[in-house]
Amino acid sequence: MSNYHILQQATNKASVNCIFHIAVPAGGTNEAGKTWRQAIVLDQGGSAEITSQLPGITQVELDALKAGSLFEVPITVRFSSINLTNVQRKVEIEDAFISESGAIVAQKQITLEWIGYEGDI
Repeated sequence: MSNYHILQQATNKASVNCIFHIAVPAGGTNEAGKTWRQAIVLDQGGSAEITSQLPGITQVELDALKAGSLFEVPITVRFSSINLTNVQRKVEIEDAFISESGAIVAQKQITLEWIGYEGDI
């Protein structure tokens, strides 16, 4: 499985549109007692409703999305310069994945903290 997939580069070479595939931690639960993977699936309407924005996604990646062990984030990576080499562009994309994925997981843990919770009064 790939961590990121590039969809296209802007014609001015200033950015690329990507799909980040972010791994969901196997451990831990939210306030409803749902694992983070269960919470991700629940947030997307259930496994049957989960699709990919990635053309040509592999079956392994699609299965991981449907299981909640992976989720997709479309993101635009803006380069520091339009004069970068391809190697430098790749480094900037990978740096963006590393820095953004941690923040995205932390955000998901906040937004999904209570999903699935039920209570009676």
